[in-house]
Amino acid sequence: MVSGRFGWSAPRSDVPRDGGGRKLLHQGLGRIKAYPHFVREMLHLYHTFRAASRSPGAERINDVYVGKWRFGDFENPARIIRGLTERGGEAPFRRPRQRPDIYFPFLTAKPFWDRDDIAAVLERSVDVIRAEFRAVDALADAHREGLTDAGFWTTYEFFRGKRRRESNCARCPETTRVIAQSPNCGEWAGAAFFSILEPGTHIKPHCGTTNGRLRYHLTIEAADGASIRVDDRVGSWTLDQCLILDDSFVHEVTHQGTERRVVLVVDMWHPELTDLERRVLAASFLLPPDEEH
Repeated sequence: MVSGRFGWSAPRSDVPRDGGGRKLLHQGLGRIKAYPHFVREMLHLYHTFRAASRSPGAERINDVYVGKWRFGDFENPARIIRGLTERGGEAPFRRPRQRPDIYFPFLTAKPFWDRDDIAAVLERSVDVIRAEFRAVDALADAHREGLTDAGFWTTYEFFRGKRRRESNCARCPETTRVIAQSPNCGEWAGAAFFSILEPGTHIKPHCGTTNGRLRYHLTIEAADGASIRVDDRVGSWTLDQCLILDDSFVHEVTHQGTERRVVLVVDMWHPELTDLERRVLAASFLLPPDEEH
């Protein structure tokens, strides 16, 4: 069996090893039902993006890496089929502790970002957002990704990727409105949720799934003793202010205080992605696995 970065596997005998690109693609497609759903989506990328990535202004999409594969190489059908069976290898990460599944090597990378106009908009609405949070506080769910090894972490989700929690949004109309008016990447690889961290909680080191976004934490309730390490830097939360980070770096959270920490998390497009690139990505199947922080 050959295991890929995204968790699928396929028998090596099911993949042709010789012949031209057209022959490989034809034979591969003929056997595609033997592969899990993710592989079919990977091949669909070839058709979905071929025209879009050639559009003026969208050429950089060809340099995006999906796992170890450069998207521009999907133009070569032989590389698609052969790449699915290759062992080892990875994207050309420029920072040793930044290792997302979907990697944009041309985007500026730094663990924390300065507060900006987007943060100012969120901060102006912090009072009404806090009031709506407190009205739904009891409805938060235990975080389900298995990232904690101590304490308790709950979330109240508005959306994740293209999946929107309509009932949750309806209970918090002003919060939903503020999020909707921001340059969030919810139509692609973004999430928005309240994150409640109880004292004594530790979130294990992990990486987000793409550096095509920045993660905004609007502080609803601050707590002394709570901190987040991103790469080799440590940050903390200030009441009523945003903390902005790139969660594609290895990061972990430690809460050694006595009060809970509550933030509104909203994923925004990386500011260096153009409007056209954002539209191409939002319309694509180029979606990372479910993940949140």
